[in-house]
Amino acid sequence: MRKIFATLSFVWCLPLSPSSAADVGDNAINVRTHLHPPYQLLKDKELTGTGVQAMRCVFTQMGRKYQIMLSPPNRNRHLMTVGKVDGLFLKIPNRELNKMGTATEPLAVERWKFFRLNGPLDKTGGPIPNVNDRIGSVLGSNEGGWLREHQFEKLAFSSNMKSLIKVLLNKRVDYVLADEAAFLQAAKELEFGLENIRSSFVRYVPLVAYFSHNFVEDNPGFLNDFNRRIDLCPTDEKQPTAAEEQRLADLAELYVSFGDLQAVIVQQALENREGNSQTDNELLDRKKQQDATWIEVRKNNKKTETPFMTSILGNGLSKELKRIKKRSKGIISEVFVFDDQGYILGLSEITSDYWQGDEQKYSRIFKDNKRINFSRIQFDSSTRKFQISVTMPIFNPETGQKIAGITFGFDADTSLSDYTVSKPL
Repeated sequence: MRKIFATLSFVWCLPLSPSSAADVGDNAINVRTHLHPPYQLLKDKELTGTGVQAMRCVFTQMGRKYQIMLSPPNRNRHLMTVGKVDGLFLKIPNRELNKMGTATEPLAVERWKFFRLNGPLDKTGGPIPNVNDRIGSVLGSNEGGWLREHQFEKLAFSSNMKSLIKVLLNKRVDYVLADEAAFLQAAKELEFGLENIRSSFVRYVPLVAYFSHNFVEDNPGFLNDFNRRIDLCPTDEKQPTAAEEQRLADLAELYVSFGDLQAVIVQQALENREGNSQTDNELLDRKKQQDATWIEVRKNNKKTETPFMTSILGNGLSKELKRIKKRSKGIISEVFVFDDQGYILGLSEITSDYWQGDEQKYSRIFKDNKRINFSRIQFDSSTRKFQISVTMPIFNPETGQKIAGITFGFDADTSLSDYTVSKPL
């Protein structure tokens, strides 16, 4: 995270109840944070921001007493190293922090973008820098490290985001690499409009909390409970923007139109209907059992397949979906199709469950009659990749009725980025 060049001694305690800080008690979770607008900021002498609000919400959902204190980043890391605090937030995961603590799932998401002034570069088709351009970032920031790693040589560093924007406005750099929310917050405080600013998306970056190894060891189950509550405290950063949704919708429509995919989906759906000879109750009981077995097998061993899973994975529709995924060259991380009852018809790889009928994407498409549904920005901690799922209905051309739904899991960075990088941060 960015370094804060200030001698800050302000301390703000946030007890779970409206009582005084002294009532929090010795068993309160002691966490530290630092100023990082708009995630952690001071407003009218009150500690607030989307990151602070997310932490408050999670602790409240858990029913845990807590205390949040504000101090510079280096001091926060030192205090957790020597066991004086239980955790700190919000941070970008890195090796140094991994040595002293365990990261949570993301509480917020940064959107890194290249920013530049409107000008002659508009004729090139997009604000994409090259190695000869002068690029600015905040001194000590993760963005600066990323630029160095990707061999940008003409770099300029400013002490904070406001100074960085001024450097861009004075044309001392060609581009600025910054988190969009932090850039917009600083621009607002500087009171200048964005009509002359262009930007291009680079990548999503997770913002997490860290809890010390000793705290996690002394509190078994805490981290799983904390992570489970994060989704109960949604933040705007985890929702794709309107521009991102439009780009993903265009991609989904493009891949749906590939070859005979829609015809293959309709054929598979009709064949499944014809093959179900049981009565409604018998069929429902069988499918419920198949779903329960599917979930149990996937939970215990993600590499294991039952004969039923293998049969679906080997049908004609699944083979077509695998071909589409391969042709996408990393844009599609998974793709699957389910029928009008929510049961899987075909897939590029085994999903976590067989029945999709209890999920939002099914309800939006078949019950709310939405043209398209977008998931939140999802982070896979094992692959360290972000995914956004896009679901669309498939219609039977002979009847005009919805016969299935198709879900594309798009690799967010690959599908949204205007700037292709050679290796991850």
